[in-house]
Amino acid sequence: PTSRLVEVENEIFDLFCSLNATDEQLEYRTIYAIGRDGWTGSSLPESTDNLAPDMTPLLDAIVSDLPSPKVEDGELRMLVSIMESDPSVHLGKLLLTGRIYSGSARQGDKIMVLNPNGDEVGESTIIKLFKRVGTQRVEIEEAHAGDIVTLAGIAGGRVADTICAIPEVAKGPIPSPKLDPPTISMFFSVNDSPLAGNKELS
Repeated sequence: PTSRLVEVENEIFDLFCSLNATDEQLEYRTIYAIGRDGWTGSSLPESTDNLAPDMTPLLDAIVSDLPSPKVEDGELRMLVSIMESDPSVHLGKLLLTGRIYSGSARQGDKIMVLNPNGDEVGESTIIKLFKRVGTQRVEIEEAHAGDIVTLAGIAGGRVADTICAIPEVAKGPIPSPKLDPPTISMFFSVNDSPLAGNKELS
């Protein structure tokens, strides 16, 4: 009784318009769901009888509507998109997560880290390899182009860096979107006003 399906759909459409979405982007597909109960459907439901009692319509839409990852030829090339720390993984301070653009990654592989300018940051070895299964991080032996994985044991890598096999260094870094600069800057300095040190007046 408290659902606002039509109203929310109009608000989403208005949001896309305010963001200058293209005509193609405005032809988006809508999946209706009751998250609390785990029901989903591809058409405007009049009751829960029109909804599937699971996430099948949503998963089917992802598979059918989203394009497959673009895979390049060659050995390992991966763009780092997330840098994090996990105390449960005792192999270096940082874990680097990103999508593999080409080739495959295996535990024990020698790799090179390139910064966005193409400079060599350093050579490392993949000590461990992980992927996400639900919310859990699961260790794997090997990953291939198109997979999103997390590497442990890589020294010096940062967001927007390229991790590649040694023979792929000549290709240079994978182009990455530029990060927005900070919107706020702060300066901390010694109080040098005429009232400095005067507790009553400063």
